[in-house]
Amino acid sequence: MARRRRFRKPLLPGLWTVMAAFALIGCIGGFYWMLGKSTQFTRVTPPPTPVVAKGK
Repeated sequence: MARRRRFRKPLLPGLWTVMAAFALIGCIGGFYWMLGKSTQFTRVTPPPTPVVAKGK
């Protein structure tokens, strides 16, 4: 089976690999940025516990 020859060499070898890596890093970073923006920390006070009287 004959291989197909390229007409010319690529201008920047490995460009698609670098772009895929940047896209992956951007997706992961965007996911964590979205989680950080949507997360809210609030102080929640526990409900008061009822006091049971000890009777004899």
